[in-house]
Amino acid sequence: MADSGFLMAGDTQGTPSDLDGEDTYAYNPLDPAARDFVFSKIREGYLDNGIKTFWLDADEPEQYDMTIGNHFYRINGQWVSDVSVGMSYPREHQRMIDEGMAASAPQSKFLTLSRSAWAGSQRYSTALWSGDIPSTFEELSIQIRVLQSVMLSGIPWWTSDIGGYGGGDPQNVVFRQLIVRWFQFGAFCPLFRLHGQRAGGPPADECGDTNGDNEVWSFGDEAFAVISGLIKLRENLRSYVIRYAQVAVENGIPLVRPMFMEFPSDPECSGTDVENQFMFGPAWLVVPVTEYNQTTQSVYLPLLPAGQKWVYWYTKEVFDTTSKGTRVNVTTPLTEFPLFFISTNATVSHHKLTKWTRTADTTSRLCATTECETLSSLLGFQLDGVEGYVISDSDTTNVVAELASGKLKQLYRYELENGESIITTAHALVGTKQQNAKQLTNGFIYSNFAPGLLPLDLYFREETNSYVTTSNGDHQFDGFEWVQRLGYIMKRCEMACEIE
Repeated sequence: MADSGFLMAGDTQGTPSDLDGEDTYAYNPLDPAARDFVFSKIREGYLDNGIKTFWLDADEPEQYDMTIGNHFYRINGQWVSDVSVGMSYPREHQRMIDEGMAASAPQSKFLTLSRSAWAGSQRYSTALWSGDIPSTFEELSIQIRVLQSVMLSGIPWWTSDIGGYGGGDPQNVVFRQLIVRWFQFGAFCPLFRLHGQRAGGPPADECGDTNGDNEVWSFGDEAFAVISGLIKLRENLRSYVIRYAQVAVENGIPLVRPMFMEFPSDPECSGTDVENQFMFGPAWLVVPVTEYNQTTQSVYLPLLPAGQKWVYWYTKEVFDTTSKGTRVNVTTPLTEFPLFFISTNATVSHHKLTKWTRTADTTSRLCATTECETLSSLLGFQLDGVEGYVISDSDTTNVVAELASGKLKQLYRYELENGESIITTAHALVGTKQQNAKQLTNGFIYSNFAPGLLPLDLYFREETNSYVTTSNGDHQFDGFEWVQRLGYIMKRCEMACEIE
């Protein structure tokens, strides 16, 4: 590699510059031939063995001599100082993986997680994390601002080490509170990820040099109860995240948005006193708690248009800001943090579905009891203000447009015996019209109380002449390939369904 000029040099003569004072060297990713050579080794050692996701740690590159001006890269036959090009090293390193994967495995979906990035890194399937940060409440507060800054830089995929990387004792009461508060933040970051070097662990002479436990159940029962609830909430928002990740791809608007970005006409959203809160997509307002034993948190709720209200996630308390934005004080026990969503007005009829059974009746009939109750929009069907679709027996119905025009008078929430529910039009689960599942990939049936939460897909299965529902469906079952999203089957009817 040195003879070919593929290594980072310490002078304009091309003398290789070691990273650690011994015999470790960095290659030169600014040379296309060097990138090709390095990926050929990655292909042989990893890709050919089924590994296609890469963690690019220390890719600044980390070295004992970080003095700018002491390193050189060969570009177009000339040795160029890192003063001119050095900061682009991680981006070109990521480019090596991306272009290598595109050439060697063009049908593969892949992602690289990188400790560093540069302008344009997002072009190369790269997610960024914020490095080896300390496990402190002060750092958690900093990370909220780092997140928003990265979003504004054009890099849509970001994460921090939940709980911080350096330090943190799973038995310490302060750290146990910190890890919960960090999870409350992390659940509303583009990537939701736990990592860190914890205190404790077995003696080195028993199990090698290792660290303390860092699983979600490692921090006590109280913490686990809160953390597990946050994991479930994030999983139920999977389709919401996918949708607004796609928006980021299409027009650059990130999933996480500073307040001034989502509410540019509200002057209160441009001040430094709202830097501790942000929007997760267009519908969720997030304000992480960043102090030990903090009992209250001030939150600014921006002005909303007519027909929309803020709803506090934990209590469903409603705040009307259609006249002007307002500040509220939210109590913050460890089990809660300020989390609000935007609700739209819609009236929902509630039908309780008590039990499902298989039947040979191919009318695909879904029946409900006659017991009904009227629910307000705040406790029923929620739209996220962008698009909400359901599948009818004739075509795809745009619920948002039909509700706005008054054409659609009511929706139905079907409660399944497992406690889950489906929001749909009166006819959305009825009909025998044969449609190919792939034609219905934009069909969403929303359930539960908040935007994007617990979406269900409805597909027609030609083999059995019946509709089936899945939760976040890209799944295979009995040879039938589900389309649209990743996840699991929540409820499936092999034939038609009706009440017993």
